[in-house]
Amino acid sequence: MKKYFLVAAFLTMFFSKLEAQVSDADLPQMKIYEDSLKMLGDSTLNGQQQVVRQTTSWEFIKTLKKALLIDKSFDYPFDSLVYTSIQYPEDRSFRIFTWRVQSVDGSFHFYGCIQKKDVGKDEPKFYPL
Repeated sequence: MKKYFLVAAFLTMFFSKLEAQVSDADLPQMKIYEDSLKMLGDSTLNGQQQVVRQTTSWEFIKTLKKALLIDKSFDYPFDSLVYTSIQYPEDRSFRIFTWRVQSVDGSFHFYGCIQKKDVGKDEPKFYPL
């Protein structure tokens, strides 16, 4: 039981530290963006009509870009985006966000972007895929 408590405490401190690296002024805005992205991600995956899924995917891209262009946003975990895969290389020099949209015929369209962390600069770079 102590082992699980220590792991949970470590993870809490780790993610708190990541969030703390985003400036105090930008943190509320990042949380708003994350909440918006969470709702858009749900509609993108679970929308009943193709037009809804496609439209919310485009809104997701626009909102994600705004969030990722905030200074020091690279360190924000976006851990509530369950419909979005976020992958990092070992050196954490960039991260890749990916998600999918199902078409009427059952096929999938895949979307994504890369956020690169510039060494020595606070402003990250954004590359749509």
